[in-house]
Amino acid sequence: MARLSRLSIAKPDIVALFRQSARKTYTTSDIKQILDQNRAGWRLSSSTTVSGFSRFLIESSDLRQEKIEFPYRPVVRFTWGDASTYSIIQSISASGYFTHYSAMHFHG
Repeated sequence: MARLSRLSIAKPDIVALFRQSARKTYTTSDIKQILDQNRAGWRLSSSTTVSGFSRFLIESSDLRQEKIEFPYRPVVRFTWGDASTYSIIQSISASGYFTHYSAMHFHG
């Protein structure tokens, strides 16, 4: 019988954290912060990287990676469950805003 990885053992707790969160869109920095804050509680080794952590969740849970191509830089966001396109776009710039046309679309 194969041994379960620490990530596999911690998966129910990790998934519960994301399911209970009101947020649906995350940056790589957000994922790193979640990993760093919960590493000890989930008993993950210090060698567990953000890349490995996110890859594991993408392959085995509702976490998805969205890559938005811009002419000078790609932007990567992670989404959990049904994140709206607008929440993904809004996460690109903290000081960004939607136009009046967007408001009309939101409110009919």
